[in-house]
Amino acid sequence: MAIRATWGAPKALRCDHNNNLIVVDTENNAVRQISSDTNIVTTIAGGHRGGDGDGGYAVDAGLERPHGCGIDNDGNLYIADGMNHRVRVVGMN
Repeated sequence: MAIRATWGAPKALRCDHNNNLIVVDTENNAVRQISSDTNIVTTIAGGHRGGDGDGGYAVDAGLERPHGCGIDNDGNLYIADGMNHRVRVVGMN
């Protein structure tokens, strides 16, 4: 069980290379990570509505209704940023 998080339409789930669960939280315009060790939920991308933040910290970037994600062999997280009509990339290392 994840420790204290308010979810708004979680849409997609993936496990990263450290067995943490990545959750796309569409209505909260965020991507969150549930630690496999502690069950603590952390926002790792987005958290507010918008399309800003390219080149900066992922938690400062705006997303608008993200719907899915994937992780490549290098551990990069790809986010389908629905209403912004783009795929955003977050380096997870």
